[in-house]
Amino acid sequence: MEPALPRPVGETWLESLKWLLVGLPDDPQDPDRRRGTDDAEVTAHAVAVVRDWEHDHPHWEQTDPYGPDRAPVAAAAHRLQFLDCMRNAVGGSAWLDALIRRHVAFLVGTDASAKGDSATYPVKGGGGTAPRWLGPTNRGLDQSLAVLGAACELGRRDWYAVATRRMGRHAALVFDRQGVNNEQAAGYEFYNLTLWDLTLDRLRSCGGASASPLGARLQAADAFLAMATRPDGHLEQLGDTEDLFRGRMDGGQEEYASSGGSSGTRPTRLVGVYDSTNGGYVLGHSGWGSADRPLDQESFWSLRFGKGRIYHGHDDHTSLTYYARGQQLLADGGHAGYDKGAYRDYLLSPAAHNVVTADAAFDEGAATRLTASDPADGAFTVRDAAYSGVVRQRSMLALVPPQQDVLLVADTLTSRTAHTYTQLWHLGTSFRATVAGGRAAATADGTTLTVLPVTVPGARAASVRVVRGQKKPLQGWVSKHFYEHTPTSTVQVSTKGTSALLLTAVIPSAAGSAVSASAVASPAGGWDVTVTTGAGDVTAHLSAAGVLSR
Repeated sequence: MEPALPRPVGETWLESLKWLLVGLPDDPQDPDRRRGTDDAEVTAHAVAVVRDWEHDHPHWEQTDPYGPDRAPVAAAAHRLQFLDCMRNAVGGSAWLDALIRRHVAFLVGTDASAKGDSATYPVKGGGGTAPRWLGPTNRGLDQSLAVLGAACELGRRDWYAVATRRMGRHAALVFDRQGVNNEQAAGYEFYNLTLWDLTLDRLRSCGGASASPLGARLQAADAFLAMATRPDGHLEQLGDTEDLFRGRMDGGQEEYASSGGSSGTRPTRLVGVYDSTNGGYVLGHSGWGSADRPLDQESFWSLRFGKGRIYHGHDDHTSLTYYARGQQLLADGGHAGYDKGAYRDYLLSPAAHNVVTADAAFDEGAATRLTASDPADGAFTVRDAAYSGVVRQRSMLALVPPQQDVLLVADTLTSRTAHTYTQLWHLGTSFRATVAGGRAAATADGTTLTVLPVTVPGARAASVRVVRGQKKPLQGWVSKHFYEHTPTSTVQVSTKGTSALLLTAVIPSAAGSAVSASAVASPAGGWDVTVTTGAGDVTAHLSAAGVLSR
């Protein structure tokens, strides 16, 4: 039987046996079995499939966890979760209880003490060793949930102790005081919050214990997800995140954001600055919907900073995304799945994000600092040295309704040697841009989006070009969903030198509106910047140090 999805995701799903949940008796109290069956023959067939799987996998524990055929061990935690559900639905039996014990032995080993949390097992064929517990990650939590379920089903307090101890270790790391998850991806923030909701429910129903005082952090995580949700109800594609409607529907702030304001708790903040342990996000909204402006017509933007890439993060530091006038204007490169190769490398790299690049070696471990923050004015500055020998500073100013939408960005780059510096602007997929008069513009669904470089007095004008669907090197692609590669217009604004100032206005306006921008020397030093649109003028100040302000 071939998996419905490409490797390795499809094979892991197949080996998890969770696709058989629909064959278990329906249980209105269990969200995994709310779409089950009341047909005894279907349930009997599901049980027979599990027995057949066991017969066909006599040595599944010996599968190389790092090899191309790793699905039997990669799916062990999810398979044990299914076996727990099956036992709860159909009752225990000698063969099923033995199969559950076998899975727990694989995930826990022979030492149930804290020392056993670091236990390993030999990989067949001289491939070294592999950990039994995958640590304080979402996969490690899936393992702990599976062991907890087995403990509750078979009445094993020793397994219960292992599961709750590991959950406690994980809980101390997974969400920081601002509710930000340690995976560096909005999609995994949602996934982990869902897992922890389930974890606390399982703990309450099986032993009455709590892994840790997580309540306040889970509420903060819910608020973070609301802030990271665009006005169209989709979670922004930050890190390994698909462009999907999520919707926890638990009455919280995320429910409000994802439901278009029809239910849930209305958020109170317009700008969230997440600079705690796992942080590195500024998330801004023009509002949360009103009689004059429905939620789906509000504006949203994001800025990334923080420690270097880990887990499910991307090389997206200093990157911006932008949503206004009911459309995605600046898009993240997105997430196409985990298959290794040139395209996965591209999506992880700075090239797939709205950043400024340099023709120098890039350090994915470099941290980016937030050096200036004015949430009331939507003005923020970040700084790093991620490119070898180059100091990179980005200052941004987000002007949102009730003002005219404009995103102003000033990139200041300094080095001892000359480099080519290139701003990258990945437009939403509905826009197909062309270059004329030193600017790039595109119109879609009643909105003209203009990427307009602004030359300060005495500086050389930057060059502007558009790349779309380029294969060598990869550029001009985004992925909203697994296994999708979608060409998109990517505007490149480039200059050369030992130092550079790239000032750019990203302007969404009514289709056909005339827009312009200029910078003049300011009596206070630096430059006064004016952006003119069909809806009026907006002004800003750019200091000599490259910092934007109102």
